Parts: sequence; structure tokens; C-alpha cells
Amino acid sequence: VFDSPTVVMPIVVTFVSSLVHPHSISYMSED
Repeated sequence: VFDSPTVVMPIVVTFVSSLVHPHSISYMSED
């Protein structure tokens, strides 16, 4: 089950999102 893309994709998206979100806030804050 955990090997299926249907399960993995949301996890990857959430992980990437958690990395990008703080960075984008910091970037916007500087600008």
C-alpha cells in the first residue's frame, strides 16, 4: 500500500510544501 504513488505523492507534496513555504515567506518578507 505504502509503495503506491497514490499514497506517496501526497506525502512528497506535503514534504516539499513544508520546505518551500517558510522560504517563500522569508523571501516575500525581505522584498
